[in-house]
Amino acid sequence: VLFRSFGEAIGYEEDGWHDLGWFDIDAAMFEWSADCNEDGIVDYGQILDGSCRDDDGNGVPDLCQMTGDDDAIIEVPSDASTIQEAVDLAPDGGVVRVAGGRFTGDGATVVSIVGRSITIVGSDNAKNPTIVDGQDSRRVFSIEAESAVTIVRISIENGFLSTAGSGGGAGIWCSQSALDIIDSNIRFCSIDRVGSGYHDVWGAGIFAPSSSLTIEGTTISDNTIRSEEHTSELQSRQYLV
Repeated sequence: VLFRSFGEAIGYEEDGWHDLGWFDIDAAMFEWSADCNEDGIVDYGQILDGSCRDDDGNGVPDLCQMTGDDDAIIEVPSDASTIQEAVDLAPDGGVVRVAGGRFTGDGATVVSIVGRSITIVGSDNAKNPTIVDGQDSRRVFSIEAESAVTIVRISIENGFLSTAGSGGGAGIWCSQSALDIIDSNIRFCSIDRVGSGYHDVWGAGIFAPSSSLTIEGTTISDNTIRSEEHTSELQSRQYLV
């Protein structure tokens, strides 16, 4: 925070903030940068827009002040061995912090989020990123039922979906929900369209029907749709995001 008022200068110079010269000015300026839940969005803005509660009015989101049994921050792998387990343990509006490394799952989806508000934050170490891997065997993220999810610094890789009908989203399937993806990757995901007859197939990387989707600082690449029939139509008509 940088504050100047009525000729008295109080400067905060960390990180080289010098928005005003060192001269007397009858003004005040505040710069907000706290991001306690590490979702890439300034806390103050989330309090103002209502996405984070601040019941005590101290300017810090309530989810960042919870402790003990009500701890809103679940660490993977120290608190939970898998991301799915952490999601299940976290309270609504909580944060899952995932260490660097490659995380997999079983069943049809690595991580399933149903009717939840949650933030999933990966490693900030570029040499040891957080990778959620579908192992070319399953979808990576399934988000549905009016969930509100933020994904930060996660590399979503090798998602897979095989379908004889309509469908999409081998990397992320998001239905009737809100999803923010920040500083992440979605790559090497694929859909196999099998069987006869024509059906629409969308988005090997992301498919988000009836949803709100925001993507910032994220690379989406090398995602493919394969089909026994209508290959040329799929390549030209459908979204390969």
